[in-house]
Amino acid sequence: MADITRVLVTGHNGYIGSVLVPCLLQAGYEVVGLDTGYYSQCTLVEDTKNVSWIRKDIRDLTPADLQGIDAVVHLAALSNDPIGNLRWEWTEDINYKASVRLAELAKAAGVRRFLFSSSCIMYGMATASVVTEESPLDPKTDYARSKVNSEQAISKLADESFSPVFLRNGTIYGISPRMRFDTVLNDLVGRAVTTGKVTLHSDGKPWRPVIHVQDVARAFKAVLEAPTALVHNQAFNTGADHLNHQIIELAEIVTKAVPGCTLEVRGDSGADQRTYKADFGKFKRTFPEFRFEWTAQKGAAELYETFCRIGLTHETFTDKRFTRLKWLQHLLDTGRLDTSLRWMKNSVKNGASIDGVKIIPLRQIVDERGKIMHMMKATDPHFQSFGEIYFSTAWPGTIKAWHIHQTMTINNAVISGRAKLVMYDLRPGSPTKGTLQEVFIGEDNYCLVQIPPGIANGYKAYGDKQVVLANCASEPHDPQEMLRLDPLTPEIPYDWAVKHG
Repeated sequence: MADITRVLVTGHNGYIGSVLVPCLLQAGYEVVGLDTGYYSQCTLVEDTKNVSWIRKDIRDLTPADLQGIDAVVHLAALSNDPIGNLRWEWTEDINYKASVRLAELAKAAGVRRFLFSSSCIMYGMATASVVTEESPLDPKTDYARSKVNSEQAISKLADESFSPVFLRNGTIYGISPRMRFDTVLNDLVGRAVTTGKVTLHSDGKPWRPVIHVQDVARAFKAVLEAPTALVHNQAFNTGADHLNHQIIELAEIVTKAVPGCTLEVRGDSGADQRTYKADFGKFKRTFPEFRFEWTAQKGAAELYETFCRIGLTHETFTDKRFTRLKWLQHLLDTGRLDTSLRWMKNSVKNGASIDGVKIIPLRQIVDERGKIMHMMKATDPHFQSFGEIYFSTAWPGTIKAWHIHQTMTINNAVISGRAKLVMYDLRPGSPTKGTLQEVFIGEDNYCLVQIPPGIANGYKAYGDKQVVLANCASEPHDPQEMLRLDPLTPEIPYDWAVKHG
């Protein structure tokens, strides 16, 4: 569409979005990003894009967010089956309900084109030799069902002024700033480089259509620019017929791309047997000039060369930042996300938190006599060992900081009053070294904060009464084990003053 100039890309800080945005910028579009920031720290290679960014949960959009937007490319989603299987409500709320609401807001705001990033996974265990856009949809997972339900609901919104298009991507691979190692070809090359072995848990017979992330970006651009009559309210399998591969073929391609690696086919009975071979004839007929520039062979070579250039280690390859389920679980475990996958209000400094710090909500049982306040028991999954429990008190406005334990893990909870607990990561080699984290705990937020060794910590009492802070320490207190710094030391870049405004 020639009249599209301003494009909103949701999920622009994700795996696809980090590649799509530069593609659109280079083509001359004005791009606005919208992202909640789940994966802002999950960077493998440099991210050079620089666009205006609406930092917001996709579930919390307002009509104002869509004003002045000509087209929407909707990528934001919980992006694979394991996450959907973890808690189905997340997938329904974010992938389905929020997607439909976004489309409704976009239509009301006068957005003319709406590109929805869908998936070939919705065909399920396809019994046909190949699946076309007209094949029966047979979603087997909550993730796949969310895509089917979204397509069907958004399609009903189509009219002469609102033109949705659905791009059903195959399995995506290739280098992106916000890298993923939980897709098949990225995983196979990563394992080959870091372990010297390609291991297939299945028999390798399932089919997958694979597509490079750069070709995905170019395909979205082509659909964005197409005349309305050509694409209006249609679904497209996005790819080319020669990009269908059996898993065993992909494994063999990797063994040729990575010198010296070996192939092991285990054929485990419980391995993933989902199979679908897609027909891409409709995309080819609609966009006869479009060429998919990447093959699996070329893509495997790119992955190998990049991994060698950056010195990819097994530690980095298995790092939780690059597997979506592991990273979201980390954000939950460290108290940065609540149980609805929204940022915790006490997760400050644009969501920054310290690796290894855990925030665990605690239970209170209240009746007319008073209450019982739980803190920790030996069967808790975060319990390590018991050294001693002691209490620290402070009057309002008092600061007690900084303390740095060398071997002790501390478990703090405020049982009376209110405190601002502040931590600063001093650990050499920590992925969050230099990060500050604030947590407001006490009567408004009864929780336990677990702080590993090597992290400077302290608290400031606020409110109108004395604070009583409990510490269930992993070992007995030893003055020689703890380092102390002045609360106003310039070594830690923190201002204890109240932040007005």
